Amino acid sequence: MSEKEVNEQNSQNMSPEEAMAKMSSYDVASTMIMMLAQKAWISLGLIAPTPGATEMKKDLDQAKFAIDAISAVYELLKDKVSHEESSQIQAMLTNLRLNFVSSNK
Repeated sequence: MSEKEVNEQNSQNMSPEEAMAKMSSYDVASTMIMMLAQKAWISLGLIAPTPGATEMKKDLDQAKFAIDAISAVYELLKDKVSHEESSQIQAMLTNLRLNFVSSNK
């Protein structure tokens, strides 16, 4: 078994508390950004809320809140992540904002 497989197996056996204890605050913030982005896309009605769902609803207030929250967390995180990750978050925010404006028409 490779080291990666051992690490994955160990992480699967951890409780949520143990997993959280091993994460840095920066990792938690990055994870939160990804969760908020998923919620924003769902709220924009651009992706299904669950696999196989056929009905997608827009909730632009929720989408705006998620986008604003990503922006706020990113401001705290931007100097703590790699240039590549920072660029990815900026691109994601730009795409979300453009899609929000398009959805608002």
